[in-house]
Amino acid sequence: NYIMGTSGGSGVLSGVHSVFFQIDSDNNSTGQQFSFRKDATTYNGGTELLSIKEDGRGLSQFTAKAWINFNGTGTVAITDSHNFSSVSDLGVGQYQVNFSNNLGNTNYCINTHDYSWGNGFSDTQATSSYRIKRMNQADNAYLDVAAIWSLVFGD
Repeated sequence: NYIMGTSGGSGVLSGVHSVFFQIDSDNNSTGQQFSFRKDATTYNGGTELLSIKEDGRGLSQFTAKAWINFNGTGTVAITDSHNFSSVSDLGVGQYQVNFSNNLGNTNYCINTHDYSWGNGFSDTQATSSYRIKRMNQADNAYLDVAAIWSLVFGD
């Protein structure tokens, strides 16, 4: 004997569906539940608070839209990241980081730090990318650095 059923799709989460199977053999009941999710969104009074997308991204006003850790010397390469597809080397101490999924507008907040005693800034904000520039503190000349970390919040 077996029992099969489905649940989900109502309440505060939408797009969530579970299928469960229960097998009854010799009075020993065992069960296994499998969840299949296209995406899940939490609402409060019709306002979207949190959305978990098919690709695993969690979107809300309180989650980072993107973060990156990359090597800024020699062959520039991403060490680890979320929602960044690539880094372009634009010359000594100048980089362009490119989002995997574009942001909703250019009014996002960037926080960048590096592994040096230098200064730096970010500019040329677009929905698909922005630029990071790192400089030597002593003479303000552009400077390649071994590790750069950047974090983005926004829409």
